[in-house]
Amino acid sequence: MSYPHYPGECRWDELTDEAGEWADRNFPQATHASKAEHLRREAAELAANPTDDEEMADVLLLLIHLARGTNTNLINVAYQKLRKNQSRTWGEPDEHGVVEHVREATS
Repeated sequence: MSYPHYPGECRWDELTDEAGEWADRNFPQATHASKAEHLRREAAELAANPTDDEEMADVLLLLIHLARGTNTNLINVAYQKLRKNQSRTWGEPDEHGVVEHVREATS
């Protein structure tokens, strides 16, 4: 999908600033819990239609709003989590095709 009002490539920091400021203005009553619940609902909609780019965008925008409220730098945390995932051992796909990391045994 093309967005002609955004010429060229959009910048992450511009998106997070604009989306976060808009959400703060329009949903000042939102709590971390309500944002997470809304995110869960949108993720369920995306799971029902995993190729819907607008549902993907809804999930991203809600995640940006939640991260903004917790002062979380999503890019830094995502890189940290990627490095952690790269060092993990991964199992076999389950009946839904989901592959999870192998959990270490606790003693």
